[in-house]
Parts: sequence; structure tokens; C-alpha cells
Amino acid sequence: MSLVLDRVSYSVKDNILVSKMDLKVSPGEVLGIVGPNGAGKSTILKLLAGDLRPLEGVVMLEGNNIETITPLQLSLYRSFMTQTAHIVFDFTVREIVAMGWVQNIDAFTKSKAIKEIIEVCDIADLSERRFNTLSGGEQQRVQFARNLLQLWRPCASSKPRYLLLDEPTASMDMRYELGLLNHLRQTAGHFIGVVIVIHDLNLAARFMDRLILMNHGEVIAEGAPEVVLDPNRLSDVYQTPIKVERNDLLDRLLVHS
Repeated sequence: MSLVLDRVSYSVKDNILVSKMDLKVSPGEVLGIVGPNGAGKSTILKLLAGDLRPLEGVVMLEGNNIETITPLQLSLYRSFMTQTAHIVFDFTVREIVAMGWVQNIDAFTKSKAIKEIIEVCDIADLSERRFNTLSGGEQQRVQFARNLLQLWRPCASSKPRYLLLDEPTASMDMRYELGLLNHLRQTAGHFIGVVIVIHDLNLAARFMDRLILMNHGEVIAEGAPEVVLDPNRLSDVYQTPIKVERNDLLDRLLVHS
């Protein structure tokens, strides 16, 4: 079972954002999408989420055309965290997290799940604060918790789900940035496929199972980080000299310019 783009294209007027793209996301993997600004990364997430309708091709979720799935049913199987979320009313953090609950289950289970997610995401100290008083990084942590709650299931559940994240660590400090990405690794182990747009190539090399390098709406390379993060290819795509080396002490790739 999987979330699939099948020969999908999308454009705005004469600007091609995605061109004839094939992509398969499977539960249990963490897939990173990298590339320069304007490469089409965020558009891919919106297509996978069903927020955009492709001009060509089809998006399939568990074998069904995503356009035939009702918004409520879709919300049970995929959660999409955008770069920014504007909250007008003065909700508390706990109330924002609770907005992620979409299941028709009893109030006791809902309360238990919200408490569990708040603790797992390390935002208990923020839970009674007003969302609009938080820093940008704190708001991102809260929105991440809300999206996790949307996909929460009892521990015995094996139904596949998909978590789509658009630069979720952009405003976070290092502690929470690493904590979120480590949590994504654990999340993928619960029948969840994770797709994350990420700019930091070192974090991409460290935490992703698979990478897609995009430029001008096309896939330039796809595969394991060791395959995709080729210095010549990166230098060409990002239009600046980039070096990639393996650090034996850390046992991972290091990308620098």
C-alpha cells in the first residue's frame, strides 16, 4: 500500500511547477525532498495531500484516486503540516493540538491521546499558553503535535498513514530540530510514511531513508542519501560549489560549501 504520484504535472499559467512526476511513498519510510527555492518541493506536498488537483496524471492513496476520497476520510489517512499556519482566535496550545482529532472515538480516549502527544512532543510546559504568544519555533512544535494527533491510533493499529511536512524545523533551535527529526524516525515505525521538505542537506543526509533532489519542477536524482548527494550534481543544481564527504567518526555524510 502506498501514496503515489503517477505522471503528475502541475503549472500556474505558463510556469511549470511539477513536470510528469512519478513518486511512491510507502509506510515505514522517511522521504526527504530537497532542492533550491522554486524547485517545486512544496507543490509536491500539496499534490500528495490532495490540496492541489494535478493538470495531468493522478494521485493515488491506497489504490484509490485521491479526488474520489471525501475530506473526512482523507483526514484519517494523511496529515499535512504547511510552512505557516495563521491562527486568528486566541486559542491555547492544548486547544490547537486538540484540533487535530478527527476520529469518532470516546472522549476518554481522545483526552488520553492528546495528553500522550503533548508529552511526546515535549510541549507540556506550553499547553496552557496562548498560541499567538509563542515564538515561531514554538508554534511549529505545537503544529507538529496537532498533525501527529490527527494520525494517532491505538497501539495495535496497523493501518497505513502518511505525514506530510513542509520545512517543519525552519524556525526551531537545534535541540528541538533534532528532537523532531528523531521522532519522525520513530513515527515511521508505526505504519506511517513520512514526506518532509527540508533545506538542510546535512539533516537530510542524517535522517532520511530516501531523498529526492528537485530542480525546475523535475526530479534530478532519487535514492539513498549517499547516491543523491553527489557534490557535482549538488553544485550544478544549487549553482554554488558544494563538497560532500563521509565523516568516519560520526558515520555520516557532511555537506558543506
